[in-house]
Amino acid sequence: MQIIRGIHTAIPYVDGAVISIGNYDGIHLGHKAILQSVRSLASELSLASTIITFEPYPWEFFSGEKAVPRLTTFREKIQLFEKEGIDKVLCIKFNESFAKVQPQQFVNNFLVKKLGVKYLILGKDFRFGKDRAGSIDLLRELALTAAFQVNVIDELKYKGERVSSSGIRLALQKKDLGLANTLLGRRYSLSGRVAYGDQRGRQWGIPTANIHLKPNDTPLRGVFAVLAKGMTDRTVKGVANIGTRPTVSGLKFLLETHFFDYQGDVYGKRIRIEFCDWLRDERQFDNSEDLTNQIKKDVVDARSWFKSRKIDD
Repeated sequence: MQIIRGIHTAIPYVDGAVISIGNYDGIHLGHKAILQSVRSLASELSLASTIITFEPYPWEFFSGEKAVPRLTTFREKIQLFEKEGIDKVLCIKFNESFAKVQPQQFVNNFLVKKLGVKYLILGKDFRFGKDRAGSIDLLRELALTAAFQVNVIDELKYKGERVSSSGIRLALQKKDLGLANTLLGRRYSLSGRVAYGDQRGRQWGIPTANIHLKPNDTPLRGVFAVLAKGMTDRTVKGVANIGTRPTVSGLKFLLETHFFDYQGDVYGKRIRIEFCDWLRDERQFDNSEDLTNQIKKDVVDARSWFKSRKIDD
């Protein structure tokens, strides 16, 4: 899969493509339905399946530090696009200048003149251009004179509700991992490089692998049964905490994972933690002994959860 950064860089590489445009945060089941249509039509017409996405997301640009958490990092999203069989991803820098582009200008100057779009495949709620003024109806009107076609994919619903990134974020905030993972079509995960910590867990006989996060990196908080990938060729079960470790007066926001039946060195490795079930909220204990006893109980609870569901990967 080819990754193209910037609209001007794309000119030699994207011509006559089947294109979809969007944030694609999380690449959930609704997104996958669109991607499947893009891939199928591109294959049928011998054109490149191409996704246009943005960095940062528009809502991040406008909201700044108040922006809602992403479901996937850019790296993770690119990996998921590749897994879905997409040929090319064009990433446009969303900045003040791009935010002022009028809808007609975006279509005529970018999609038509620079990219030579032949087909656009989009979701029903697609909006574009300055102040989100552009609509599907406007796209269809412009397509009549610009010789491209617009295909709109019906929204995917689960139990009567539209599958959406915002709905998945809400499910995660409510710690409903069953629903979130169902809508994603995979387990929600966080990835990062393991950093050295203060070694308290090792001193207590419960060593952990620490990944530094920012509070806005995830809507999850608390203690979870997890699966870890990337340390070895097998999946490793564990229990993880997302939070600030109030019992030890922690200030950093961390993802701390204790692995079951694994003794290898993970420092410096990039690993992925997949979240299977919520066990409890993070809370402050009176002393380290009470905390240690609770973590040991968390380990028992997580092992029981895995055993009852026979989950191994």
